[in-house]
Amino acid sequence: MKDNRFNQLILAGSIVALVLLVAASSAHLTYGIDDLRLMSVFSNDETGAVELVLKGLEHNSLYPWGFYNYGYFYHTVCIGVVKTAGLFGHDHDARTVALVFRLISLAALVGAALLVAGITWTRTSSLQMACVGGLLASCSPGVYQWAGKAHPDVLQMAVVSAAILVVARKHSVRNTLIAAFFTGVAFGTKYAGFFLLPFLLVPVGLKRWGGAGRFEHNWVKGWLKLAAS
Repeated sequence: MKDNRFNQLILAGSIVALVLLVAASSAHLTYGIDDLRLMSVFSNDETGAVELVLKGLEHNSLYPWGFYNYGYFYHTVCIGVVKTAGLFGHDHDARTVALVFRLISLAALVGAALLVAGITWTRTSSLQMACVGGLLASCSPGVYQWAGKAHPDVLQMAVVSAAILVVARKHSVRNTLIAAFFTGVAFGTKYAGFFLLPFLLVPVGLKRWGGAGRFEHNWVKGWLKLAAS
């Protein structure tokens, strides 16, 4: 009984902490995005991302217009959301695009926290550890900073975490293929997602062709380190 109450308190406290974190980040979502000139004062990354999406909306195209520093999945999601919002009368201006970008990043923060908690739960079966893992992932200063900006890092973190969770639950061939799909999305978000592939393919190969047992512990540690990063 006492353990159940303690677990409920931990869970409730974690939910409250995550809500407060999202609320704090939401407070400045509209700060500095009134127009492109104002955005450029604070962040060239945000300005460039918004300009690309505005050009794509103008030409009704998903072409990256020579931008290959990152993948274009983040921008594609933004274009889809903005065009959907346009059906309800919202303008396709710079402020709207920047706000949608930031909302996607904030949603990715929540998703990443839940996914990391799921990874930790899968490997430890401990509610306390799952809550701590999710909060640590979302409360990192770097993660919190980019969660309120038009930048793909937090979205990539969420997609990578989804891939890890799939294979952490059961490292079968089927789950590896599903995780590989998420890895492709992560690569399309930011190219560093490619480095997740060895952590997906090598363990299932070891399991399929023998000798997996002695490697399992190290690969699990690798998953958790990747999720934390």
